[in-house]
Amino acid sequence: MVTGGKRPTGRQLVVLDTSVLLNFLRVGRLDLLVDLPGHEFLVTDHVRGEVTDDGSSRILTAALTDKRLREARVDAPEEVLAFGQLAAVHTLGEGECAARAVAVCRRLPIAIDDKAARKKARAMFGFDQFVGTADLVVAAIRGGLVDVDVGDQMKRPSK
Repeated sequence: MVTGGKRPTGRQLVVLDTSVLLNFLRVGRLDLLVDLPGHEFLVTDHVRGEVTDDGSSRILTAALTDKRLREARVDAPEEVLAFGQLAAVHTLGEGECAARAVAVCRRLPIAIDDKAARKKARAMFGFDQFVGTADLVVAAIRGGLVDVDVGDQMKRPSK
């Protein structure tokens, strides 16, 4: 399980970065995030805006509309400040900045694969609550949502 505070539901809330979200959308397995035991996932409005493929966008919108995923806005003063600090670095997109700002300010783990972005978050905010796509696939295997063969296929590049 991912570290960090539990929600009243007993489920760990995790902020999704665009790249991790797209990894699951591209293989048609958003259900693995939605059904992952002990977890609940949050998508910022900026991350949502970066999902531009029509099919993926429809799937994401449906998951947000029926509350299988949660959506958050970057509007608290401390989140806006953190967003601005990250954006000033000019190496991260808006979705990346928003996801990191929400994770840091709300003290939630973030699902992110980008090692350089992890390093930047550590340096700027002393933040160190990360999980990657591979960790989530392993959790899905352990949770009985997929078998190892399916998990391995998800790691292969699509053709």
